[in-house]
Amino acid sequence: KKSNMATTHGSGYQSPPPIGRTVDRVFEEAQFTGEIYLNSRKIRDYPKLCSKYDLSDTVFVDISRNRLAEVPHEVCEYLYVERVSCYHNVIRSIPDAIQQLQNLTHLNLSRNQLSVLPPAVCLLGCLEVLSASNNKLVS
Repeated sequence: KKSNMATTHGSGYQSPPPIGRTVDRVFEEAQFTGEIYLNSRKIRDYPKLCSKYDLSDTVFVDISRNRLAEVPHEVCEYLYVERVSCYHNVIRSIPDAIQQLQNLTHLNLSRNQLSVLPPAVCLLGCLEVLSASNNKLVS
C-alpha cells in the first residue's frame, strides 16, 4: 500500500508536502507514494531527471502554478495516472499522447492559454471531470 505524504484536511482537500524539497527528492518519494508534487516551482520544462526513477505507478501529478507551455509528454507516459492538475501555467497545447491515459478521471487545465482542446481529450474514456475555465477557447 502506498503511503500518502500529503495532509488531508477535514474538507477533503489535500495539501501537498512541503515545497522546500528538491526535485530529485520529489521523484524519489513519488516512486513510493505514486504522487508527484511539482507545483509552484516556476519550471518551464518537465525535469528530465524523472527518467532516473520508476514512476510507472504514478496516480497523481500536480504541476500547477508553473510556466509550462504544454502538457509534458512525460506525464502522458504515466499510464496509471488518475488525476492531473496543470492549473495556472501558460499551456498552449496538449499532446495527442494524452489519449494513452485511459485511467485519467480528473484533468485540470484551468488558467492557461489553450485556444482549442484536441480530439485526444475526447478519447479519455474514464474522464469524469475536465476543468478548462479561464483559457482562450474558441468554438
